[in-house]
Amino acid sequence: MDTPAEFRKHAADCEKMAKVSDDRETKAIWKRMAERWLVCAKLAEDQDSFQRRRVEENHAKLHQNSDLRRQLAGPRAG
Repeated sequence: MDTPAEFRKHAADCEKMAKVSDDRETKAIWKRMAERWLVCAKLAEDQDSFQRRRVEENHAKLHQNSDLRRQLAGPRAG
């Protein structure tokens, strides 16, 4: 599920509703809703980026710890 894309679709739907609305107040409400959906999409994108960075950082730390353990263990007799 691509949450930011879904939110952008909701924003587009609201924009369409604003265009077909005859009443100025209703049109303004639909436009505000579209703007809010776009804010939600941006927040979801930021959250996704943050989560990806954390996963990458944790992955890198795991590799660093594995390398350190190997170095501390020294050469193995074989």
